[in-house]
Amino acid sequence: FSAAWGGVFSIFPAAYFSTLLILHREHDGPFLFRIARTIPIASPIFVIYAWAAMYTFPAFGPLLGTIGAYAASLIYFFCFVQFIKSKTEESG
Repeated sequence: FSAAWGGVFSIFPAAYFSTLLILHREHDGPFLFRIARTIPIASPIFVIYAWAAMYTFPAFGPLLGTIGAYAASLIYFFCFVQFIKSKTEESG
């Protein structure tokens, strides 16, 4: 693996730890566990952000690169939500 992939995989601990820490401070334990169960489903969004940032930051700079990487993540998110909605409508 290259250093770029190391950067991609380093995002996970930082993003998850900070999110869980904030949720633990602001909500009760059962809420935290409900959220933690969905973390594996949301994991691809971090990879997409890091992958997009790897290309958009050098091409467009930090500001526009961040906007581009967030846009790529949001596109995935909205497609994923539509996919989940279609699956739940089919089954129920």
